[in-house]
Amino acid sequence: MGLSNSILFYSHGGFIMAGLIQELKEHHTHLLSILQLAKINGFATLETRELLRSARTTLLDHLRKEDLELYPVLHTAATKNPAIKETLDTFARDMAETSKVAIGFFKKWDQGGTDHNLSKEFGLLQAKLLSRIRREEELLYPLYEQLSAKNAA
Repeated sequence: MGLSNSILFYSHGGFIMAGLIQELKEHHTHLLSILQLAKINGFATLETRELLRSARTTLLDHLRKEDLELYPVLHTAATKNPAIKETLDTFARDMAETSKVAIGFFKKWDQGGTDHNLSKEFGLLQAKLLSRIRREEELLYPLYEQLSAKNAA
């Protein structure tokens, strides 16, 4: 990631790139807010249809950004560090399961699912995303920031 796309902060003796991580965290906040509104409104409303379209777009944009900017840095580090490789392997397995849940929900929703038959899948999707987001923000993003600070030094 080039410095032109990042904001640098001096923190505890080193510079950290805040642009990408801040943007990814904003995606998380936006996505969780959209899902909460959809849950409150029910799945049959026009507003919820728009919210869920937005959620799908936000999720896909977020994943694309991670694939293009976050994971290359982590994969490079993983070639030299088995612990990082293990962490990435765990996240990859988790993402496969989370993706399956998301695809299943949006497929049912696209087919005109009702509140009753979507609520279980939606609850599972919301729980999976919340867990994933929490783990990314607690483990993956600090690791990225640490690696980026070393690369910038």
